Amino acid sequence: MIQESRTLAVFQIESQGQLHLLAQHQPECFADLVSEVALFRPGPLQGGMVNPFIRRRRGQEPVQYDHPDLEPVLKDTYGIILFQEQILELAYHFAGMSMEEADEFRSLMSKFRDPGQMEAMRTRFVAGAVGRGVPERIAHAVFDKVANFVGYGFCKSHAAAFARTVYQSAWMKLYHPAAYMAAVMQHRPGMYNPMTLEEEARRCGVATLLPEINRSGLRYDLERDPAGRLAIRKPLTSVKEVSGEAARRILWQRLRAPFTSVEDLYRRVELSREALEGLAISGALDVLAGDSRRALWEIGVLANKLGPAGGDSHPTLVDLPALQPEDIPDLPALLPHERLSWDYRSHDAARVHPMTLARRALDALCVPSIETCFHMLRNPPRPPGSRGEPTPPGSSMPKA
Repeated sequence: MIQESRTLAVFQIESQGQLHLLAQHQPECFADLVSEVALFRPGPLQGGMVNPFIRRRRGQEPVQYDHPDLEPVLKDTYGIILFQEQILELAYHFAGMSMEEADEFRSLMSKFRDPGQMEAMRTRFVAGAVGRGVPERIAHAVFDKVANFVGYGFCKSHAAAFARTVYQSAWMKLYHPAAYMAAVMQHRPGMYNPMTLEEEARRCGVATLLPEINRSGLRYDLERDPAGRLAIRKPLTSVKEVSGEAARRILWQRLRAPFTSVEDLYRRVELSREALEGLAISGALDVLAGDSRRALWEIGVLANKLGPAGGDSHPTLVDLPALQPEDIPDLPALLPHERLSWDYRSHDAARVHPMTLARRALDALCVPSIETCFHMLRNPPRPPGSRGEPTPPGSSMPKA
């Protein structure tokens, strides 16, 4: 899964840059995950270390060292400076500093970036290396690589700690996708919007169910769909206008009894007009009214007849319904583009992907889907007459 860059919503390796790097790097073990985390830092990226590291690891170019004394320090990382600990070792083994001086050098390089400080440290580093017999030109070249890296790179222990969480996150996504994606949707730790996360859950075989007034809670919960598979139920708070406090009031009333109609909800729960309309537009009241447009209309009628919602939380037996059949006209069903718009307006994600509505027009213009492109890349069409296929009449086989 990691090698195929199917890591959206996985800790640390979900950005577009990381997805691209994973495809190139192709991690095969935990140590590769450590280097993956360490490579995607400003130091290695700005120092031009990423591509050489990947090529050398995959055997596409030989491992080279600017000086033989660098090999003991950089052998594990194919001659590339990747971890801050290597800076300390370079200062000690290559520039001849004591261990205390080397640690001070590493610390100063991490904190001071002004030209005067950098030149003073260059002089100290180069002089130490030259004193050990290293050519001055090579000493300057090694310092330049160090200067590009320090302050913008990870310690190996830090990268390893991140890589551990990377692996745990990927394991959870692969083996418990419903629970994992529900947690990601709840906390939104990354950079992706709700629609992208719902599409990713779908690609993992997990459906995301709409908010529903009699089923949704305060969190993204798991429930079984009609086929018995785990699905993610969106919470009431996924509706933009519904605050946590408003959702709690709904839940407290629902503990007494499920809501039986839009009017029942209107009478029992103190909610703002905006929250009620948000619930209607999102589809959360479809189970009570039949569709979103009717639910929205009923809220308007109830507001005109009863005033603010929640004024009658304890109805009596003699109460008559405020809504009468003549109050509800024959309302047209929502068109697909209207449904899409209402979904985005209310809870930032649609029940169908926006491209679904444009697919027929795109097909007519010969614009293939991404899935079709992947299929064509993996299964390229064979030329006529190849591998025993019959040659069409009138055509000739290509000459050797």
